[in-house]
Amino acid sequence: MSEKSLNLPDKIIDTYQGKTILISGACGFIGSSLSKSLMNLDCSLILLDHSNNLSWIPQHRRAEIAIIQGDVSLRETWESALPGVDYLFHLAAMEYNRAEFNIMQDLQINTISIIHLLEVCRKNHFNRQIIFSSSANLFGQVNSLPVNENQPSNPITSWSVHKLMAEYYFNVYALKYGINSSILRLANVYGPTENRKAMNNVVINSMISKAIRDNSLKLYRNRYCIRDFIYIGDVVMAFLYAGANEKSSLHSNLFVVGSGEGNSFAEIWRIIAEKVKGYTGKEVYIVCDDSVEIEPFDMRNFIADTTLFHNVTGWQPSIFLDEGITLTINALLSSKDEENIAN
Repeated sequence: MSEKSLNLPDKIIDTYQGKTILISGACGFIGSSLSKSLMNLDCSLILLDHSNNLSWIPQHRRAEIAIIQGDVSLRETWESALPGVDYLFHLAAMEYNRAEFNIMQDLQINTISIIHLLEVCRKNHFNRQIIFSSSANLFGQVNSLPVNENQPSNPITSWSVHKLMAEYYFNVYALKYGINSSILRLANVYGPTENRKAMNNVVINSMISKAIRDNSLKLYRNRYCIRDFIYIGDVVMAFLYAGANEKSSLHSNLFVVGSGEGNSFAEIWRIIAEKVKGYTGKEVYIVCDDSVEIEPFDMRNFIADTTLFHNVTGWQPSIFLDEGITLTINALLSSKDEENIAN
């Protein structure tokens, strides 16, 4: 993340200073950056993840850190992690991988885990703030842009169905048991993150790596589809602002979060190619391939309308696509870790 993204406003510092904060999925793409953003505060961070890759955690920090290696789909993990917590950022999830999709494992991690979490909260009278990472993919195909919270959900993958089920459970437990939660439906996230091994897990990062490595990019039949890509630093701030939100309600708060800027894949690939050439001096060729089968999931359009989230929390994006791609290229080129531009 850029230094611009790491400067925490007083509201955020006052909210989390002296608090105990649990971050699930703490070693992931978003989780490692969110964790790092809080490490210079006098707070207690509980980092929960199935991985034990902790090399990205800085040696010099103010926060007290506890690490739990655990499985969020098991109730005992939540029973161990939740006591004494003031804020829970639940980012742990099984990401959609069409090539190796396991529907039962996805259900277990993305939905059953939420039931276990909420049942532990209910039984232990946990009514602190929960901030849950969801996805704009749940809107599916939309008829008009930009998209706000009033747009009906129309999931078109099993993964999206499971995430929607999780959202519904948060709403039920908020209404019935007063367990407060904020749900952030995120647009596509990109940018440099603290855990470098997670860098290429998102599409723009992987395309930049491919442009650097192979000097070529490929476009498919969905090249004119419009997407909203949001920079990782802005996502981190969105989570922090959501947790600092004092306007509670008797139901889960659903917010659409994105940059509000829409670009076609063709335009994004052109920007990447031009910027990579500017840094490396090598031409990056863009090839169109219409022979590849494109699923309905890939043909959707999306631009976020973040008006509600801004009005409630005061958050707004600060880094847009052109600058964000530049920052990401810089991070990839300056890294000595060859894994960032491999495979």
